[in-house]
Amino acid sequence: MNKLSSDLEDSSKLGLVLLGCLLFRLIPFRPPNFEPLLASGLPFAKRHGPLVAAVFSSASIAGLDIAMGKVGLWTLYTALAYGLIGFAAGSFFSTRPSAGAFSYAAFSIPATLLYDAVTMLAFGMQFSVPMPLLVAGQIPFTLMHLAGNFLLCLALTPALERHFLDKRFIHGERLASKNFNLN
Repeated sequence: MNKLSSDLEDSSKLGLVLLGCLLFRLIPFRPPNFEPLLASGLPFAKRHGPLVAAVFSSASIAGLDIAMGKVGLWTLYTALAYGLIGFAAGSFFSTRPSAGAFSYAAFSIPATLLYDAVTMLAFGMQFSVPMPLLVAGQIPFTLMHLAGNFLLCLALTPALERHFLDKRFIHGERLASKNFNLN
């Protein structure tokens, strides 16, 4: 397969996963903060690096607001915050080809805490919410977000990696092992 067809195939897979994230987030009555955004982006971050991961992350956040016609200032700061998380994931995982489910789950903890802290502060400033009220409301929100991201990174990320990125290329180099790795 030549580079152009490989890039087109990867773009199609990335678009399909992005669409899947958007559709999943439209499911009514699902548990709050149980979203596949971080877990879905990590295999692509590992393969394609920081820039693609940042774009995927920002697009996954902004895509729902655009689709629902509810774009606002929050779209900007949540997309930027998630783009930063994607960039960090791409920087971290693109140099760790043997990273597996436990590495993904471990990464989800500081990533979720950082994202929730940044968006909490931005939300509070935008809507003039007093800090004690903001923190009190954020605690259960973040606990649910941590649980969802951790569990999805354990289960979904390795599955996506196997099924969508089964060639296991990292920046053009084939990995030696095709085994499912839990490191």
